Amino acid sequence: MKSKFGDAEQILSRSISGFHQYILSGSPRLIYASDNLCQMMGFSGKELLSRTSDRYLAMVHPGDRDMYSAFLYEMGKKEQTLSVEYRLIKKDGSVLYVKDTMTSAAGPDGVMAGYSGDECSVDNGAPGEGR
Repeated sequence: MKSKFGDAEQILSRSISGFHQYILSGSPRLIYASDNLCQMMGFSGKELLSRTSDRYLAMVHPGDRDMYSAFLYEMGKKEQTLSVEYRLIKKDGSVLYVKDTMTSAAGPDGVMAGYSGDECSVDNGAPGEGR
């Protein structure tokens, strides 16, 4: 996936299990997904990105969606860095436990963006277990 961040994206893609970028203003939606995230989830970038809907939220386990939506809402309020743990459902139906750390920042146009890195559980146990 091409991004305006160039080399920085390449570095992050190699060092974080799954890097992604959100627009947090208005209706939150994923606007960038690293190759690592796509491979980890089994989806193509085209399947994950949308200008009108949050396809990443659809991959969040139904039992964790309200919590994740509240996290996105909180991130959009001000510039900050927070973490949340939740489950993702991969394309093959298996569940992946992640700890997601996001930093939000307002752009020059006032639009709040979130820069997020997923730290995945090695053994597919709950986040923090087996590490």
